Amino acid sequence: MKSAKKQQDQRTEGDHWGGDDVPTVSEVIGEGAAAHRIVRVGAWELVASAADSEPRIRDLDLAVRLEFGRPRDIRRLIRSLETAGKLNDLHHRDGASRTGRQVAARPEKEYWLTEAQALKVVAKSETAVADALLDEVIRVFVLARKGLLPQQQPSQAGAAFAAGLERMAVAIERFGTIVA
Repeated sequence: MKSAKKQQDQRTEGDHWGGDDVPTVSEVIGEGAAAHRIVRVGAWELVASAADSEPRIRDLDLAVRLEFGRPRDIRRLIRSLETAGKLNDLHHRDGASRTGRQVAARPEKEYWLTEAQALKVVAKSETAVADALLDEVIRVFVLARKGLLPQQQPSQAGAAFAAGLERMAVAIERFGTIVA
């Protein structure tokens, strides 16, 4: 029988590097400026605002995947990259956290990173898994965008164009040339 710790490690390892490549997208949640969709790709969860449909990952979720000893340390890295002008247009939510025996909650910013921002943070994180995680982040964001794209039906013009190409191919086979 496997220990609970060993099972958790195997589950985390499988979720971390693999998982289902089929993105699932929720219906719109919330209204107005708070309206968003949740996009899941395997064990990854991204949020796309209804306003711009740009998938974003929460800073602490990225920190866990980067195996930061203290996930909140990623916020120090994000702030330093922002100060250096390497991260722009950061989206954040104001919140509060309480740790241990703290009586009062401490205000903090929760960052929601776009693909480009997440890639910069991963590249600058200097963790043991950062290099391998770069490929994973790219794969997840690409699949998330594909899941957010509306499924398009072929248009009548497209069908007519395809039929015309088929007729041209038949004419070339029969006559060796196209007659206008």
